[in-house]
Amino acid sequence: DALESGKSVVAEAFLQNTEADSFEFTHIRIRLLMMQKEYKQSEKMLIQLLHAEKPLSKVAFYTVLCELEICCRETEDFKGAYNYANEKVELLEQLLKEI
Repeated sequence: DALESGKSVVAEAFLQNTEADSFEFTHIRIRLLMMQKEYKQSEKMLIQLLHAEKPLSKVAFYTVLCELEICCRETEDFKGAYNYANEKVELLEQLLKEI
């Protein structure tokens, strides 16, 4: 909620109580970078999450795809944004079928 409302101080405080090697920690760091309009660095970190040794849950994977789409759109990589949007929609359809 803090990230959505632009309260980076609250998000940074949350990082103090989160394991540095967790998805949540990395995800919040990425979101903070995105708030600072550091989209290229955010994109690199998101791609690293996709290729991490520990596979992401489907929900985490969906979140990463959403943010990759935003990063690509903001850096005017419209082909990348389109590809991530398509992947995101396919995954969402799969998740909805599982409900």
